[in-house]
Amino acid sequence: MKKIYFVALFAMGLLLGGCSQSGDNSEVVEVAKSQLSIGLPIEMSRTTVDAEGRASWIEGDTFALWAENKEGVRKMDGAKFSMMYFWHSFQSAVFTAETELMEEGDYTYYAVAPQPKSYADNKATYTIPATQQGDLFNGAYDIMVATPVEGKELLSDEINKLELDFQHKMHILKVNIAKNDLGVDVGKLVFTFPGNVTGDVSVNITNAASAATLANGSKELVINCANGAGVGEDVWGVIFPQMVIGSVKVVAYG
Repeated sequence: MKKIYFVALFAMGLLLGGCSQSGDNSEVVEVAKSQLSIGLPIEMSRTTVDAEGRASWIEGDTFALWAENKEGVRKMDGAKFSMMYFWHSFQSAVFTAETELMEEGDYTYYAVAPQPKSYADNKATYTIPATQQGDLFNGAYDIMVATPVEGKELLSDEINKLELDFQHKMHILKVNIAKNDLGVDVGKLVFTFPGNVTGDVSVNITNAASAATLANGSKELVINCANGAGVGEDVWGVIFPQMVIGSVKVVAYG
C-alpha cells in the first residue's frame, strides 16, 4: 500500500448556495516517492464556518475517491482521503490516503465528501441524525458530490492536481436567536417539519446533479446546544432538502 497525498483546492459553496472556483498552485513542494499527492482549488470548503458563511477545511475532514479507467474498470474504489495539514499560505489543504499506486492511463474520477457510511452500486449512503449538536456547524453531515472529472493517473513523486467541483446535497440550517423570553439560554430546539428531513441519505457518486434520496426518515429534528445559545448567537443543523408545504413547528427549551 502507498500513501497518496492530495492537495485540496475544492470549488464549493455553503448555506444552500454554490459557486465554482479554479486555482493554480505553482509552488514547488518535495514529495516522497513512496507517496502520492493530489491538488484542487480551496478558498471555500465546508467544515468550519464564520459569521459570513465562509468555510474552511479542518484536520480530520474526509472524502472518498473513485478512479475508473477507459474500460470502465475501477482502479480506485472509494479510497478514503483525510485532511492532514494546510499548505501554501492557507490556500490549500493536504489530504492523504493509503491506497495502491495507479497504472498509467486516462481516468474518470468521482468523489463524495465526507467519507460515506457505506457504498454499493454507485450509491454512497450517510445518516443525517434526528438529534444533532448545534453549537457549531458540523461538516460531517454536509454531504457533497463532485462533478466527474477526467485526468491522468495519480503519480507518486509530485503533487497531482484534480479540480473537483463539489455540489452540496443537504440543506444547512442557521438559526439566529434574535429574541429570548425564557430567562435562560436556549439549550435545545425541536423542529417538526411537514415532511421527513432526517434519516438515511443516498447519493449517486457518478452524477452530482441527481437528487439525493431519503430512507427511514423522520419529520423531527432536535438540535442540542451544549453551551447554551444566547440572544444574537447562531444554532446550526443539517437536514435533507424538502419543499416545505405547511408550517414548521419550533419549540425552544432552556
